[in-house]
Amino acid sequence: GLFGVGFPSRLIAPGFALFRFLAEVGKLEPAHLSSLWAAVTGKHESVRSTLFDGLLSLVPCLSRAEVDVLYPLIVATPPGELDALAIEFVAQFAALVAAGLAARAEASLAYGLDYLWSLIIEPGSVSAALVAVASDAFVGLLSQRVFLARRKQYLEAAIGNVTAGRSVPASLRFFVSLLKTFPASGSRFTTSASSLIKTLNDSHDLLGTLLDNAVTFATTPGTELPPPFSRAEHVAARLDALYFILLSSSLTMTKAHVDAFWRAFVTGATCQAERAATLEWLHRTRVGRCDSDSSFV
Repeated sequence: GLFGVGFPSRLIAPGFALFRFLAEVGKLEPAHLSSLWAAVTGKHESVRSTLFDGLLSLVPCLSRAEVDVLYPLIVATPPGELDALAIEFVAQFAALVAAGLAARAEASLAYGLDYLWSLIIEPGSVSAALVAVASDAFVGLLSQRVFLARRKQYLEAAIGNVTAGRSVPASLRFFVSLLKTFPASGSRFTTSASSLIKTLNDSHDLLGTLLDNAVTFATTPGTELPPPFSRAEHVAARLDALYFILLSSSLTMTKAHVDAFWRAFVTGATCQAERAATLEWLHRTRVGRCDSDSSFV
């Protein structure tokens, strides 16, 4: 096979020059692309890294039809065979394709977006560590100019997951990371994180949704949690999201919210570590709101 066993790794990068030439003169065949992707399977990480770099160097030369041959092969990789290198490659591939299509004034399709999103929200498809890698890669992809307008769509999808109680830790961590890509202060041409939080609160009852979900989770101990997150990670994700929302906006918790939160996470804590984490969160949040001259409740 192409770049098979015994093929000198130092010759892989120069070898891609041939495929770039074939692409540029319209002679690259679907079989070439299939063979290139097949060459990645089963290779050592260092060799795969070189192959991925070669494939990325080829992307600007590919037509949309050629991308449509290669992309399904890439995303057909079984979750059990994924690692951080492969996930980051998908994001880089998608960013290059989008940039190339934009440069040629072609309509951009969302290569990579649905795939990375599925890794984040489908419980147990990959490990917690790889969910974090996929989330970071997805946030980076959505930060590309061509995809900026799609950020609010995925923020709303993450809120929808919380409302439905689906993949909540991963959705909340993604939600916070994506919100952080918005500037602290806006302008005529940019939306600030604070303004967007207010908009999402008006349209989706953001703060109430997060608090209700947190309290419901805390008051139903013993529920079997789907992989890959532990109870401690579930609690931390909810507290971190609430902390960011409260510190990045003028939203405040009602007294009823605080009372319910206290009963759920302090009085009703399942262990001392959970109680301590909640008390520390309350202290950090109160201090943070005082520093920003905003009331906590």
